Amino acid sequence: MKRKMHPNSLANLKREGKELTYGEPKRDRRLTVTTTGWEGAKAAAKESGFASVSDFLEQLGRGRVQITLTAEDVVQE
Repeated sequence: MKRKMHPNSLANLKREGKELTYGEPKRDRRLTVTTTGWEGAKAAAKESGFASVSDFLEQLGRGRVQITLTAEDVVQE
């Protein structure tokens, strides 16, 4: 089954003629998470004031968002 894609998703990746927000182009990535994990990521992004999980992850990766875990939060695999 092919996943649904918002029409703006590809447009956001193709920024010809537009200034790059971070000085470099974004690239399409793939990640695999459970439904519970994805819903939690969307909720965390929204609660943090981000428009999307993508924006949230961008800022997390740039060190502008910090996550604090307690020992109980860490899952041992």
